[in-house]
Amino acid sequence: MATKKFQYQHSTYAVGFSEKQSSQFESHIDDEALNGSILRLPGNQQLLQLDGKQYRVTTVSHGDRIFVHVAGKTFELRRAERQGGAFSGTGDGDDVTGNLVETPMPGKILKLFVDVGQEVEKGNRLFIVEAMKMENEVKAPRGGVIKAVNFAAGDLVSLGEPVVELEP
Repeated sequence: MATKKFQYQHSTYAVGFSEKQSSQFESHIDDEALNGSILRLPGNQQLLQLDGKQYRVTTVSHGDRIFVHVAGKTFELRRAERQGGAFSGTGDGDDVTGNLVETPMPGKILKLFVDVGQEVEKGNRLFIVEAMKMENEVKAPRGGVIKAVNFAAGDLVSLGEPVVELEP
C-alpha cells in the first residue's frame, strides 16, 4: 500500500489506500486502519461505507489541493510533499515540478497512448482513467521521453498514483 502525506489544517497525516476487490478497500490514516467499501458514482462522487455507516462523498482535486465534501462539510487537504518531484497530470503545465504524471482520480486505466522510449510533447495524450463511465484524459504537462509506464489498461488506480514517468 503506497502512503502519501497530506496536510489538513496545521497537521500532517500519512494516508494509505488500496483496493482489495472490486469495491472493497483497506486504508490507514497514520496508524489507524480503516476497512470498508466504496461505490463510484457519476462525476466525482462515491458512496462510502465505513463501520456500518454510509456516506456520500464528493472529491475534487486541483493542483496539490484535494477537496473532500462529506456529511455537509468540505475539507481541504494539501499534499504535504511531492515525492520524486511528482505532479498532477492536468496537462496545463503550470504545476510541473518533476517527472511523474499521477492519476487525477481513482478509477481504472481505460487506455494508454504511450510506450517506454516514446517522445511526447506538451499536451499529447498519455492515458485515460475512467470511473463510473466518466472518462478523464490525462495529457503530458511538458515535453520529454517516456521513461516508465507503471500500469496497464484495465488496472485499478487510486488518486495520485504515478502512471507515467517522463525524463527531459
